[in-house]
Amino acid sequence: MSAQRRQLLKQLLKSLNVVLVALLMYNLWRHKWTKVNFN
Repeated sequence: MSAQRRQLLKQLLKSLNVVLVALLMYNLWRHKWTKVNFN
């Protein structure tokens, strides 16, 4: 595997991590809001 390809893969994994974290935060935030609205 070439170094360039490895770099690309690293960047892809990093962006994927960011997306996963963002989704998790969004889910937690939405869950909190539904709880607040129901109370």
